[in-house]
Amino acid sequence: LTATLRNLADHPDSRTLFVSFNVIPALCLVLHRYCEDKDICTNISRIFSKLSSYSECCLALAQTPNCYSLILDLLSKHHQKQDLVVRLLFTLGNLTARSSEPRQQLFQCRDCMPTLLQLYNSYQRRNVSSNTALQKEAPSSREPAAATLADDVLVKLVRVLANMCIHPAVGPSLATNTTCIQLLMETLEQRSVQESEELLVNVAAAINNLSFYQEENSEIRHNQLLIAKLILKLLLSSSMDAMLEATRVYGNLSLHKDVRDFVMKNKGIPPTIDN
Repeated sequence: LTATLRNLADHPDSRTLFVSFNVIPALCLVLHRYCEDKDICTNISRIFSKLSSYSECCLALAQTPNCYSLILDLLSKHHQKQDLVVRLLFTLGNLTARSSEPRQQLFQCRDCMPTLLQLYNSYQRRNVSSNTALQKEAPSSREPAAATLADDVLVKLVRVLANMCIHPAVGPSLATNTTCIQLLMETLEQRSVQESEELLVNVAAAINNLSFYQEENSEIRHNQLLIAKLILKLLLSSSMDAMLEATRVYGNLSLHKDVRDFVMKNKGIPPTIDN
């Protein structure tokens, strides 16, 4: 049944019916009762990832009680199942992209940040391990796909963080979260624009949103010079999206003298840079 609904979710005429027949709350109830069944969870996550791209369906899901805690619970239970994780994160990204209230509701869920940051750390390590293995051995046909999917998880996860920190009650708290900022900086340091453009653009967007908050205990402020150095490779890349997000970050960080001195010293372009 969930597989049938998954296929029907592709049909444009079905979206209003999913809402009018209250299918979305019913699917949340099924998820709650069958949270250990990976096939059912995967089917419903695919339905949500498709429907949440449309405003009326996204609103119906957002108004379903406990939908955020349910998704977080599934992310924790099935953190190893990448295809499920990426669709659930995509759904959270759609929910938090549209309005302010979902950003705060998600953040206020129990274990929200521990769950998201544990996923971030796990998939960042997994991607680094995959890349190291690919360098040492002849890659099989499945290894690159696994590495790409892990990267896709990080793309969707960082998008959720970037959306959440727009909320004025969430952003200052995330800006002081040492683990969150260190993971974002680690991604900047480890990845190249050529190989991970979308991920780095999302990381820069998250840092830009977080750098808006200038509290004294902000980890962005404590690491502003290092971030300015790490973000420079985006500014010098051939990607217009990466250049745009890097420019926005410098727009906030250049409020501080040490960052301005760094930019002036290098005239915006260092003698050498390792992308």
